[in-house]
Formats: sequence, structure tokens, C-alpha cells
Amino acid sequence: MVIAYGEAGPLIEQDLGGKVPLERGTTFEDIIARARRAAKPGDAVLLSPACSSYDMFKNYEVRGATFRRLVEAQ
Repeated sequence: MVIAYGEAGPLIEQDLGGKVPLERGTTFEDIIARARRAAKPGDAVLLSPACSSYDMFKNYEVRGATFRRLVEAQ
């Protein structure tokens, strides 16, 4: 499953063309919540950005730290 978000979300959705299950997220908190709901016990959730996310974060380090903080919060 892919959770597309940010400015590139529509382009990613278009490029995948329905070949894989896809949801569109709105905020980073939203995509983490969607991943939690979709994951089953024992599953791995991978943050695998397809492009930069300067529309949401200063840099990749801030994005990674935010991901870690949100994941470890629950």
C-alpha cells in the first residue's frame, strides 16, 4: 500500500495508475495514522519518500525526526 502526500501526491497517484492500493494523506500526522490503521501486527511501515518534501519540512533530517517522533509516540 502507498500513502501519497504533499505536493507530489497527485503525481504519484497518477504514475501508479491503480496498480497498487493507494490512499492520499493530507498531513504527516495523517499519513502516520493511515499507516497505523493499515498495518497488521508484525508488518513493517517504511517511510520511503519519492521526492523532496520542502512543502512540509525544512530538510530530510527534520522529516525523519518527525517520522520517528510520531511513530514512537504511540
